[in-house]
Amino acid sequence: MSKGTSLSKDELLTLLDKLKGLTLKPKEKTVFSIGGRGHYENPISDVLAFFLDPNEVHELGPLVAQAMLKCAGITAAPHSIQAIYREHVTSEQARLDLVLVGDDWVLAIENKVYHSADNPFSHYKEYLGRTYPGHKQYFILLSPKNDKAEGWHPVSFTDLAQAIQANMAEQVLELPFNKWHFFLRDFLTNLKRLSGADAMDDITFELLQESMSDIYRLEKIKETFNEEVKQRGLKLLAERIGEGFTVKMQKWASDVPVYRFRRDEWNDGNDVVLVVGYGAERSHKLRIYIDGPVLNKLSGVLEGAGYKYENKGESNDRWDCYFLDKNYFSITRGLEELSKVAKLVDDWHVATGRIIAK
Repeated sequence: MSKGTSLSKDELLTLLDKLKGLTLKPKEKTVFSIGGRGHYENPISDVLAFFLDPNEVHELGPLVAQAMLKCAGITAAPHSIQAIYREHVTSEQARLDLVLVGDDWVLAIENKVYHSADNPFSHYKEYLGRTYPGHKQYFILLSPKNDKAEGWHPVSFTDLAQAIQANMAEQVLELPFNKWHFFLRDFLTNLKRLSGADAMDDITFELLQESMSDIYRLEKIKETFNEEVKQRGLKLLAERIGEGFTVKMQKWASDVPVYRFRRDEWNDGNDVVLVVGYGAERSHKLRIYIDGPVLNKLSGVLEGAGYKYENKGESNDRWDCYFLDKNYFSITRGLEELSKVAKLVDDWHVATGRIIAK
């Protein structure tokens, strides 16, 4: 590949061919990732304590506790949980993340996200033995990657999440339809993310790493192309209608690029939009955004020019005039058609005295 700021046509085609089959799955957002605390141990332990308690308001009963015990091969009955403690302080002022106490059993859970498992585990075991004599003791080390500690059963975030999801699938007809059900699903997604379940595979990472300098140059090429689309659109509008147009580039859902063209003299907020298609179809569409009352009067002009459209009301009381019968398989053709539609809109503004013809 060339070392300059641009790629030759052959280099560009080679790079695009290399990356063509690459599919990157977007990471699902959760309440935890949005809040920026999804990787903190304390919030994870707090949420886990809430769902482990069969008597809490989530109405899921022992579903989560049952999954946790099953992951560690523990046969204790989750229904018999009498108390759950967070940050349980020991005789040496150490803190156990979670302690579950049953009728005749006690379970300590240490939750480790990005910290190494170097806690005083032997002290924890000795302390529980003295504090809960006659109770069978269980110990779980919960972590993203199955960290190990002598005498503690390792449980990964993914294993726990999958066990909980399996229980949810088995009890789907019995589960409550409430906010906690959805919150738990979000929590499980966060756990799996922390364990690297949605991480990029090594082959993809290496491919992108090797091509990174060219990808950066490709981004510059894309920026240059977007600017060229805007300038060509403005040139067509100036030639067909006149000066005074502005353009903004936006991204809609799934990163679909759109170019919004507006004339300064259209002071009613109207604009004409080219929606760029990519993927299998690669067809481009036109939309115009017009105030509802204006569209009612302009619709005859559009229909007279052969445009069929569908009106879609929006929350801000504006109308989306979406042309159903036009797909343009090149941006050049789409821009040409956009300039024609803009001319119809501009002519209507002139004819109704909204703007003065020059």
